[in-house]
Amino acid sequence: MHPVLEIGSGSYKLHLKDKFNKKFQSSLGKGLMNNALSPDSVSIALSSFDEQISPFLKEHNIEISSLLCFATAAVRVSMQDPDKSGENFINELKSRGIKEVKVFSEEDECKYAAYAVMASLDKLKDYSILDSGGASHQLMEIQNSKLQLFNSFKIGSHTDLTKSPLPNFTKHNYISQKNLVILGTTGQILNHAPLIKTSSNLAEDLYKLLTKLDSIGIAERKIFLEELVENPEIQKLFVDYRLAILPQAIKIIHNVVAQLKVKEIFNSSDEAIHYVSKHGFKN
Repeated sequence: MHPVLEIGSGSYKLHLKDKFNKKFQSSLGKGLMNNALSPDSVSIALSSFDEQISPFLKEHNIEISSLLCFATAAVRVSMQDPDKSGENFINELKSRGIKEVKVFSEEDECKYAAYAVMASLDKLKDYSILDSGGASHQLMEIQNSKLQLFNSFKIGSHTDLTKSPLPNFTKHNYISQKNLVILGTTGQILNHAPLIKTSSNLAEDLYKLLTKLDSIGIAERKIFLEELVENPEIQKLFVDYRLAILPQAIKIIHNVVAQLKVKEIFNSSDEAIHYVSKHGFKN
């Protein structure tokens, strides 16, 4: 098994099977404009690496150079920046001991997520997979346990949704699906919320939850969600930077649920990072 660091648009994910599965703030998708990473977001991401990730690795006797690292949408987009903000960020990580960073293409991001979920699910044969990040979201369609359709959309929880309309999936040939597997933190939260787990009208109840969260501040969101979700492990996820963008993430999920007429949602603990940890990168 390989220790893996995923450099996401909202969070870093650090994983080693049967050892740890941790998340740290990156916020690289925040303030991403004209293909350029925001200096403030880069500062947050590097501080998280220096103050949290590096000490955690040292505590667990793991050399930074041994990590398999991959980056997703925010870094991918910023690699097109004429001022090289993406390249400069990667070089900063390399100066801290990272050996190499594989920047996932849109196809990579879709396929690795699908590989991980399909390997972990044997009961479901037909379903969709939504992987929602800070700067993009991916929607994969599985039919008879085979990946049939996938797309990556450049809209994430850090996107200004007043200026970026959510996608119309019928234009991309998606079909209605009863089951939706949601990857990531928001999926974990929703999967532990009784209101959502037992819902008879998922789109309507998601909209009600979204309306409530949108109308209150970050501190109130934390209190509200702790009352909604009693699981203490899930309550640990209610940190300020995540609560700030949670309504955006739920808007993206609601859009998928409403259009595909989803009746039930699942959260998979197996994501692209778990597949990479077990198998490494495909050629």
